[in-house]
Amino acid sequence: MGVPAFKFSSCFDAMEAAAHWDAHWPALRKHIEIIAREMDPILEEIPFMPLKKGSSKKVISQNIKTEMHAGRPQKQAIAIAMRTAGKSKGGKK
Repeated sequence: MGVPAFKFSSCFDAMEAAAHWDAHWPALRKHIEIIAREMDPILEEIPFMPLKKGSSKKVISQNIKTEMHAGRPQKQAIAIAMRTAGKSKGGKK
């Protein structure tokens, strides 16, 4: 959902828009609070494991395992580990 763009032709239009926003803000705020409460347990379950720095095969392998343990697909885990190590796949041009 995008943020609406407002163009006011007068001060009265701006005041009308502000009154409209004030009337809808409590419902919107309540909705945001409900979503935040629902997301809280989900965010707590996501493990945060920082990747190791370095470009040796051992460090890259450990970083791949870390990313896969966090639930990433193998190809994505490899890409993240290689990017962290400062290496690229070197694909076709």
